[in-house]
Amino acid sequence: MISIRILTVVLAALSIAGAGDDTSWAASSHGEDAHAPSASGDAHGEGHASKARPHAPEDAHWWIGQEILPVSLRDKVANLIGPSIIDKDPAERLNVAHVFLGLLVFVIGIGLALAARRKVIGTNLPPKSFGAAAFFDILMEMLLNLMTSMMPRDKALTFLPIVTATAVFILISNLLGLVPGFVPPTQSLNTTLALGLTAFVYFTYQGIKAQGVVGFFKHFMGPMLILAPLMFVVEMIAYCVRPLSLALRLMGNMFGDHQVLFIFMSFGLPLIPLPLMALGLLVCVVQTVVFTLLFIVYLSLAVEVHDHDHDDAHAHGDKGHAHAH
Repeated sequence: MISIRILTVVLAALSIAGAGDDTSWAASSHGEDAHAPSASGDAHGEGHASKARPHAPEDAHWWIGQEILPVSLRDKVANLIGPSIIDKDPAERLNVAHVFLGLLVFVIGIGLALAARRKVIGTNLPPKSFGAAAFFDILMEMLLNLMTSMMPRDKALTFLPIVTATAVFILISNLLGLVPGFVPPTQSLNTTLALGLTAFVYFTYQGIKAQGVVGFFKHFMGPMLILAPLMFVVEMIAYCVRPLSLALRLMGNMFGDHQVLFIFMSFGLPLIPLPLMALGLLVCVVQTVVFTLLFIVYLSLAVEVHDHDHDDAHAHGDKGHAHAH
């Protein structure tokens, strides 16, 4: 029960964190065309033109938000976020689609968690049919087995809630892009960078907690004292790049997959998109696995040195005790 409560909190945090300034590749891919009405927008008629934000890259092609979310609401959200920090774009050009779709992913995740809780509360028996409870049971069992192969079981149980929440959020976000009219929140750098920074802060905190501040930064210096200054700089750069590499890998793959699917669906030919949707489903799962696996690896590396040092100290203590006898 505690895991599901933590899961809901983490899902909420990840959804809110994704509501940053827009740095999505969608803006750069459309370039100056984002200022003018798009061809696909014209194909939908004048009725759709009034529902689009003319200068925003999110409306370069139709998405469900144009039909159910007023332009005034999307403009208010863009103005609330403010101008882009990286691209320096004004608020009217901000892509806010990932904000609303990230909140939708949050609602779906909360719904699945509550449905699973209702099924398992008061019973220790596994679910009889596949549903939300069975989904979480299978997912958490797989993650726990993977984590226990890299770290002690007590630490794996400690890290399991946030790892599960991250995997669920990414998987639902990725799969949302396969539904016509939706775009995956994970094709925006805002969302993926929020996920990467969340993972980075968490495994850094766990590393400092396990080893102490001095012990944590000591292992960046390498085994040779003479090379310690150089090794420290190199290792710190490699360490600090981790959240960016996580974010760019996930964003790039999901953006490319969704763009290819959108292009083939725009042809209007029956059955043509089906093979690509099957391939897209595989991409969604694989990218979820890759991000989650790297998160687990970084967590295990953060606490590995501490465990090793503790075991060495314990072993030396046993040898000293043996010699004393």
